[in-house]
Amino acid sequence: MADDVYSVLHLFVCGFDKLRGRINRLHMGTSPEAVGGPRTTTTTVCPILSPSNLLPPKTYSGAGRLLLIVIAFVGFLLAGCGTKPSQELNVFVAASLREAFNDLILAYEENHQDVDVIGNFAGSQLLRVQIEEGATADVYISANEQHMRQLNENGFVTASVTTAATNELVLAVPTGNPANINTVDDLLRADSRVVMAGPAVPAGAYAREMLKKYGEYAGRPAVARNILDRTISFETNVRMVAAKLELGEADAGFVYRTDVLAADGRLEIIDVPVEVQVSARYPMATLSTSNAPRLAQQFVVFVRSGEAQKILKTYGFGKSPQSDGMPS
Repeated sequence: MADDVYSVLHLFVCGFDKLRGRINRLHMGTSPEAVGGPRTTTTTVCPILSPSNLLPPKTYSGAGRLLLIVIAFVGFLLAGCGTKPSQELNVFVAASLREAFNDLILAYEENHQDVDVIGNFAGSQLLRVQIEEGATADVYISANEQHMRQLNENGFVTASVTTAATNELVLAVPTGNPANINTVDDLLRADSRVVMAGPAVPAGAYAREMLKKYGEYAGRPAVARNILDRTISFETNVRMVAAKLELGEADAGFVYRTDVLAADGRLEIIDVPVEVQVSARYPMATLSTSNAPRLAQQFVVFVRSGEAQKILKTYGFGKSPQSDGMPS
């Protein structure tokens, strides 16, 4: 009976610990190899419940037996240590996709309970560098074509590139528009605090493209350079741009439409002429560094499925096109 008590309690405690760990990993989106460190395999140990430390009672009441049954049932629901997923999939995803892909990964794992998907979310340029420096990655999803093209040229892309989703760059301000920014020209005012991502960041490249288009549209090509010269901060990813706007540390900035939706009313969009609007594409591919190429391709197919695209749509992302190819 003592062995039964140990087994039941071990299942309950370790099962809860595993479930909590998976939830934390999805939200933090990091793993040792994602930052250049080696992968380490850890085994869940429950020292308090070690058989050598357990002192079983000599008798068991009816209530005690009922408690054991309840604990066993809950432990089963929490997926104990004996049901640990047998395969891992490392997915490197652009930061602007974080919330949507947390839900998408959970949906994938519901249908593939033997697979543990580890999401690493960061700026596309940082993820590319991690992959080039040897991080274990199975799938890469960038916020623009430049970084995917570089990986392809360096031999890291193993299959044709497809599109995970689409987005749109917008000019955003804090709710209420305290600085009274109404047009792109207002960014030229001496008191305007403008923030955007750096040039290597996809959102930063898109911002520069929009400013260039606006200069051509307005017949004043110098507008782009003048606004860049007045920009107070260039961030390493688009989420940091949105955060500065939400905190009131900047008057206007360039973010994705989905960032404004994710801000839950703390940001609003300033309309720009349709002629200068910029669309964003999220290219996706499996990688030569993959330890699970079959699973990687399976995940890519899932991202383009109706179920996954529906999840992305709820976060404001556009549908992926039916036909894709390697960006030229």
